[in-house]
Amino acid sequence: MIKTKLILISLVISSCCITKAQKTIQRDSLLSDFQFFIEALENTHPDPYTAFGGRVFFHQQAFEIENKLKNNDYTKEEFTSILSSFLSTLKDGHTNIRNTEKNKNATNLTLPLTLGNSGDELYITSLPEIHKELLGSRLVSINDVPAQQLFDKTGELNPTENHYGKTLRFRKSFAKFDYMKRLLPNTTPDIKLQIRKPNGKLEVLPLKYLTPKEYQNTKLTEVESWDQLNNKYMYYQFLDKKKETMLFHLGSVMSKEAFIIMKEMNFSNMGMMLNFFYSDLLNRKRPKETDKAIEELPSIVELFHNMLVEMKKNHSENLVIDLRGNTGGFTSITLPTLYQLYGDDFLRTDFNTKYIRKISPLYMNKLGTTLEAYNKKHSSNYEFGDYIFQNKSEKEKPSIEEERANFIAKRSNLSPRVKDFDGEPIYRPKEIIVITDDRTYSAAFHYAFYLWKMGATIVGVPCCQAPNTFMEITSFTLPKTKISGSISNSYQLYLPPTDRRAKTFYPNHTMNWEDFQKYNFNKQAELMYTLDLLKEKSKQSLTKTK
Repeated sequence: MIKTKLILISLVISSCCITKAQKTIQRDSLLSDFQFFIEALENTHPDPYTAFGGRVFFHQQAFEIENKLKNNDYTKEEFTSILSSFLSTLKDGHTNIRNTEKNKNATNLTLPLTLGNSGDELYITSLPEIHKELLGSRLVSINDVPAQQLFDKTGELNPTENHYGKTLRFRKSFAKFDYMKRLLPNTTPDIKLQIRKPNGKLEVLPLKYLTPKEYQNTKLTEVESWDQLNNKYMYYQFLDKKKETMLFHLGSVMSKEAFIIMKEMNFSNMGMMLNFFYSDLLNRKRPKETDKAIEELPSIVELFHNMLVEMKKNHSENLVIDLRGNTGGFTSITLPTLYQLYGDDFLRTDFNTKYIRKISPLYMNKLGTTLEAYNKKHSSNYEFGDYIFQNKSEKEKPSIEEERANFIAKRSNLSPRVKDFDGEPIYRPKEIIVITDDRTYSAAFHYAFYLWKMGATIVGVPCCQAPNTFMEITSFTLPKTKISGSISNSYQLYLPPTDRRAKTFYPNHTMNWEDFQKYNFNKQAELMYTLDLLKEKSKQSLTKTK
């Protein structure tokens, strides 16, 4: 395994040397940044060594790369690829490297084809209209390289946590010719895909990576979409005229409450995240004054409260929580909604989850504090390199009234809707179903997991997030090249290591290609499947009653 990884890194490095038209960075600058990177990784990550086979082999691979950096010239893009390949060994999606600077030497060639994930296979969701009969076809190979081999290569180039992380990264990146060249160095713009058509027959589909102008002039067709849904990142709406089934869509675990928390904790990158929220999620201009910008944000606690009140008024039996495409945010802002939904049952449920955090300079920087100030605030005496373990108190467990009061007190600043309901939920529907897909990640995965532990049914495609994995983003920037990245500063243990879901969170109803085919590969196939599942449960319930 170690030799294979060294060979891979060498191949990435040597293949990167081909394009010498790009501007290279001084060797001593790259070496300095790489040493900074290794030091930050060792100081911040809870366990950077085990995945490499131990500390010795971690440093052996670092040594090999240092020698390459001393003796060869590399561009910023090539250096980023080298670091990303090194990090892929960790299988940690929260520890990654990125070069936000636009690559002026990129070909900008794009394949006119997109793929979806049906749980067991990738299938075509859009392509040139002349091939429209191939929508829904499954990917078998590209240039005679089997799909699974391409997924595995993707996992060697980029940090991923399980099979669904590999397939997600592949389907998001393969359409760019520059990325495909990293996967298959001998690739030319003309490629051939072997696909399995919806009728089961194999076919070779020749396609070409197109220039921006060619792409713009190509008429594409895509799978259908149920268009009766709201397009906001966070909303609720009834899915039927009788108002029996409510949909709560959450496209990001970010809202006003998250920024209230960030402001109180002096998060160093709050301004950047606030700008992103307004531009990418709300599609509107951000107010200049920070307090005003936060005040005008939508509130998840308020929205969830109003939804449950409306469900209660209509005696709605079903709640569908859609977390597809949700890549995370702040887990803590979902906790009030769980209290609104389950009341004391939520407070009294032992989720049996563990978090282990590592104290480091980067972690203190993220919190906007110093080690001395942190120790003073928490009455602790931590040193850099120490771990924060959760200690279960041996004291007598507080009464439910005390536990409820503590929960409310800690979160009353987030919203006036975080208040005491005497332990009763605002409204608890009969059926709660959560939809996930391969993009459901980080805080969104946490939300799905907590709902599952409370008895909700999970439907859809497994998440790219592993239940037992490294967690939390701690940002850094390399001094010389200004390449940025993040390092996990904690480890989460959600399930016993022997549990089949420990690395892949399989839904209760894991969909497959045949399920998507049943709904003609509609973009809302998971939701349509869920509605049929609710109908079936309703029939069974009526049968039992009779």
